[in-house]
Amino acid sequence: MRRLLIALGLSLTLATPGFAVVVRTQDQTVPLADTQVVEVRLGVGNLKIVGSSGTDIKVHLDLRCKSAEDKDCKKAAENVGLTTKRNGLRQVIGIDGYPKLRDLALSTDLTLEVPRQARLNAHTGVGDVHVEGSESDLEIDVGVGDVSLHLVAAKLRSVELDTGVGNVGLTLNGQRIEGSGLVGKGLDWKQGTGSALVEVDTGVGDVEVILD
Repeated sequence: MRRLLIALGLSLTLATPGFAVVVRTQDQTVPLADTQVVEVRLGVGNLKIVGSSGTDIKVHLDLRCKSAEDKDCKKAAENVGLTTKRNGLRQVIGIDGYPKLRDLALSTDLTLEVPRQARLNAHTGVGDVHVEGSESDLEIDVGVGDVSLHLVAAKLRSVELDTGVGNVGLTLNGQRIEGSGLVGKGLDWKQGTGSALVEVDTGVGDVEVILD
């Protein structure tokens, strides 16, 4: 319970408007090479992944404060950095050095451009996740945060969505399918003719999928 309350507190902080000032950015390019899975691990922050036609993984990190005059926030941002690590055929990407709970004047936004044929795994603690343009297997696990996906139906075989607290929904050709459940909601769509498998699991948050 204590862990959940902390996570909810973090989510409220992330959702608070006003983190408009970018105080630091980082960019990194990682060759896909023979990578089979691109894995993202993010404790706190918002994540966006865009499928691309390129052959490299392009990573961009924005660190934001509410004010350019907040010296403590800017100092905290100096200690946050991108991490990339190869683990067998997996390329693991994340950030390190995020400040402790008492210093939450800092907001992080991590954006990846990933070759659309690469398998994707995303594991985040607190923050929203958006994915578009992926054409391979996709697995997302979020503690607290909303998830939105915009994918091509013809590339998919199945979509499985679950949330502990929240709503789930899938829209296909303008027709919406609602998830079912009392508190937590679940939805299984297995009508695809493609090969990709999509799985999304959130503790607290809404999950919305649009298939074109």
